[in-house]
Amino acid sequence: MNWTNFQTYGMAPDKAFEVLCNQLFENWSKEEYKSDIASIRVVNGAGGDGGVESYATLKDRSIIALQAKWFPTSMVSSQIAQIKNSIKTAKKVRPQKLILDFKEVPFMDSSGIGLILGRQRCARVLGTSLRLQHAPAQLQKVLRLAGIPCTENIEKENAQ
Repeated sequence: MNWTNFQTYGMAPDKAFEVLCNQLFENWSKEEYKSDIASIRVVNGAGGDGGVESYATLKDRSIIALQAKWFPTSMVSSQIAQIKNSIKTAKKVRPQKLILDFKEVPFMDSSGIGLILGRQRCARVLGTSLRLQHAPAQLQKVLRLAGIPCTENIEKENAQ
């Protein structure tokens, strides 16, 4: 997607992106979980969002959550602290499963890879399930070469 043409309708780009992500998450949740959804909530962030923008509670009481970050270009070290804090908060509030989706991340520097490894260690300590999905080929290659144990949890994008 060309983010330079992103229509924000008068909103700041990061807020408009969160709104878009929340709408996509709601539609995806309804399609993916259909009648298993008990509720879907959008959280009014401003620092008190529990590490997520929105979440769906399923009838079995499990929670599927979304965290959106407005990084219109490649993710680099200057953005890592934001992500770490959101993940740390989300794990404290909702510790069952953590999914990191890299579908729109074309490149990641060593700080991003360090973030993943650190979250994997934390997840192991907390008993949280960690899954990476839509990881770029470069990330998959680096993790494989490094012999990182989380490589088996990387899901490749399904060919459609």
